Amino acid sequence: MVDDKKQPEVLLDFADGGVYIKHKMENAVVELERRRITRDEARKAAKAMEALDVQKPEMNAEHVQLLVKELGIEKEEAEKALAAQGGDLVKTLVALTAPPS
Repeated sequence: MVDDKKQPEVLLDFADGGVYIKHKMENAVVELERRRITRDEARKAAKAMEALDVQKPEMNAEHVQLLVKELGIEKEEAEKALAAQGGDLVKTLVALTAPPS
């Protein structure tokens, strides 16, 4: 025989004196597991990219120095911007100096 009564909310008492609602704890554990899986997948993807030995476009040191000096940005930011534009200095300057949309 099936009991059609609504089940009461389950509260758990812990040694630290806290009372926790069961479904909230379950949801938190599921979320933590989802994040762990996502982090593991990101690591696997990074290893796969390393295994492919993806070639980065060569950075012209003079272009990087020009961007750092003239725009006052960090070296890493200049390299990233140049890489995004395929190493083209003019496209990089236009992209970095364009007003935000």
